[in-house]
Amino acid sequence: MSQAAFARRYGFTASAMADWEQGRRKPDPAARTLLAMIQKDQQAVDRLLGHKDAAPP
Repeated sequence: MSQAAFARRYGFTASAMADWEQGRRKPDPAARTLLAMIQKDQQAVDRLLGHKDAAPP
């Protein structure tokens, strides 16, 4: 998934993600929590967010 698609899917801006990756700023606590959850179990997060293409449990 592209950075832009990831940002759209999870409610981040592409510019914020670029800033995080370049070390210009850090994600706020809520964004860090969501990123950690995505890293741990992306399919569960997708299901909870109601993404229609999420894999069933």
